[in-house]
Amino acid sequence: MPQRSRRQRSVFVAPLVVCCAIVMLAGCGEDNDTGASSDASPTTTSQANGDDAANAGDAAEGNGGGALPEVRAVDTGLRTDAAVTIVAAPDGDALLVAERGGRVVQADPDGEGLQAADQPVIDVTDRVGSTDGERGLLGLAVAPDGGHLYLSYTEARDGASQVDEFTLSETDGTWRADPDSRRNLLDVEQPFANHNGGHIEFGPDGMLYVGLGDGGSGGDPGGRAQDPTSLLGKMLRLDPSIDPPVPADNPFVGDDELDARDEIWATGLRNPWRFSFDRENGDLWIADVGQNEMEEINRLRSEAGGDAGDAGAGGAGGDAGNAGAGGDAGAGGDVGGRGANFGWDLFEGDLPFDDADPAPGAASEGPFVEPLFTYGRDQGCSVTGGVVYRGTAIPELTGRYLYSDFCAQGVRVLSTDARGSAAGSEQLTEAPGGIIGFGQDRDGEVFVLGLEQGVFRLVPA
Repeated sequence: MPQRSRRQRSVFVAPLVVCCAIVMLAGCGEDNDTGASSDASPTTTSQANGDDAANAGDAAEGNGGGALPEVRAVDTGLRTDAAVTIVAAPDGDALLVAERGGRVVQADPDGEGLQAADQPVIDVTDRVGSTDGERGLLGLAVAPDGGHLYLSYTEARDGASQVDEFTLSETDGTWRADPDSRRNLLDVEQPFANHNGGHIEFGPDGMLYVGLGDGGSGGDPGGRAQDPTSLLGKMLRLDPSIDPPVPADNPFVGDDELDARDEIWATGLRNPWRFSFDRENGDLWIADVGQNEMEEINRLRSEAGGDAGDAGAGGAGGDAGNAGAGGDAGAGGDVGGRGANFGWDLFEGDLPFDDADPAPGAASEGPFVEPLFTYGRDQGCSVTGGVVYRGTAIPELTGRYLYSDFCAQGVRVLSTDARGSAAGSEQLTEAPGGIIGFGQDRDGEVFVLGLEQGVFRLVPA
């Protein structure tokens, strides 16, 4: 089996709640587990990832110094039906909120809170149908020019993953997407009801990124994450401005040796539950839900001309920019990780996976990108990816990555040192619980979505 070095893992501990008290969209790490509980108090940790020049950065990138500020998660009062993601409207102060059942609602500032509009921006409930297992409306994005809305969901007929485009317009402050303008960009069969992924987001290169899980069950029985002919277990990169929406500079375009799918940007993911681009430098952060032991957070650096070993956390055994198709991470715009392989199901986090069953061939031979940060079952069971804070209300958080775990309470902060290595994870807030997603307004201020508790805003205490 391909090897990669083991890194020091987190010893951060946070109070846990029952993992599967409700069916979680992110997928409990162990596919039939009920999670763990702990009365331990939060502690600070350090993690020695990226200990070589491949992961070095400028000193200015470090954000591990200084005590964390006092921060509160304030209930906005917005009541929606299982909000799963939130984005800023193209203009003004409005936010667009996706509900798991299939509606997108507009939320406008109302004093310190948010007020939902009377009518939805769009309602695709009939197309979504079931929210059983981990299905439903899972992702929402707005085109950089504000003219289109994109939805990622599992289709009512057979649970296939869909990404659709709709025209978006505004009249007197009210946003509407035209259901009759629907254009399908992606249709991917799902063999099981779990591990759908489904998050979508535009990158700094103007392309639409789509995170898909490995197809479900447990242990990736079909070896799909390492199979270059499958879109499952991958990060995809689409160009909605063309038809078919496949950028010519994607890493596997024209790769006859592997017969890889042209839509693929990176491979080897289990269930990427939320990813985001750093607004300042374009780094791509991906949280990948683990199986039985480890949750992981990955970062792909955006430095033009760097390989994906720089982009991730060192890329064991070679530069992951050459995994599969070659080329550097700067190709294809400002987003790093071109052709990177995160290692699932050969690795779970930074550990070899006992029941690996990858597809045969070159894609399973690595090299593999090391996670930036991992943690074990004593700290949670299903990581929820967040955002790098770039707002102004809480300057002490600038440059730090906010994330959570669905099985635990509150928001956590991951800091990095001057070389860009993980410097430690700390508890930032004690609420809410069951966090399923994060979002930002136009100013970079952060909202937190508790699947059952509603939408919260992070503010200074």
